[in-house]
Amino acid sequence: MARPGEERASVLPITGVVLAGGRGSRLGGGKPGVMLAGRPLISYPLAALVEACFRVAVVCKRATDLPPLPPGVERWDEPDEPRHPAAGIAHALERAGDSILVCAADMPFVTAEACLRVVEAA
Repeated sequence: MARPGEERASVLPITGVVLAGGRGSRLGGGKPGVMLAGRPLISYPLAALVEACFRVAVVCKRATDLPPLPPGVERWDEPDEPRHPAAGIAHALERAGDSILVCAADMPFVTAEACLRVVEAA
């Protein structure tokens, strides 16, 4: 897996953000670290965004347990309240200071190609 910002022909000049601030109550908690096919659930959208975006960050609550993040991926702790995805997006927009591409931590089927197509279509 490439590191965010490494030279790649398809890199987008925006920040890729994975939202991981939810409680994961339907899964019994700890959604980012839930294992799927031998990998943490959050690793799938992270891999897509690392491949597609210049900068990548995970937005989560301070108390969120995350598995180890790939080199170069930042952790941005959002305020504890309110608990809503829109709050995570607002925090990411503030921190990034520019355009962002958002994925949820529970999107194991997202691909770098899909991310590129979304941005190209915008």
